[in-house]
Amino acid sequence: MFNFIFITGAGRCGSNLIRGLIDGHSTIDVIAGESTNYLGLVLNYNGLSTRVDLTLSKGALIEEFTAEYRDDDDYEEIKARVNRAFSKITNAGQTTLSAQDFLSNICAAIFMKESGIAVVNLADENISGLLEAFPNSKIIHMIRNPMTQLNSRYLFRYRIPSNYRSGEFGYALLRNYNSFLQANTYRDHKQVKVVRLEDLQKHTENVIADIFESFL
Repeated sequence: MFNFIFITGAGRCGSNLIRGLIDGHSTIDVIAGESTNYLGLVLNYNGLSTRVDLTLSKGALIEEFTAEYRDDDDYEEIKARVNRAFSKITNAGQTTLSAQDFLSNICAAIFMKESGIAVVNLADENISGLLEAFPNSKIIHMIRNPMTQLNSRYLFRYRIPSNYRSGEFGYALLRNYNSFLQANTYRDHKQVKVVRLEDLQKHTENVIADIFESFL
């Protein structure tokens, strides 16, 4: 089975940057792109349970991950491997999996190996929920100056006027607040590494080396 390093944080905080910097390390595999709040989707699709009902939500959760490879030449093969893996599970009579085991099976099919360390970049800031659902996981939690973070979100989202959604920036501010609250709560936790984007930009090699030394 796989162990996981999750990259968390509110939007426009540098999570994609740090994912790219640690990709290619010889001992880890990295899920492509920014996978939408996996734990939140598990809870939403399964009645707030962290167990995945394979009949109810298997297809939707598989799509969340395989969609990240849609532009790859081997997209259809990746999707087929994942579907075959879960067909074997359901054919064996299993109807539910833990969020941990479901994600581990996704990674085993994508990376064609039975075990390893996988990095998953989530569009979410829920450290406490991840540690509860994935007790052996490690978390890189990204934070950024809130004003530049909100400005970056504005420039990113509204360069296309049709992207506007009423109330989005109020929600973004709440996410920033929650992100800093979680960072403060878990700043000394041995499984959590809180990283400021500004530090990553100024001291890239030192920050990445510290993560590798602590987590690998």
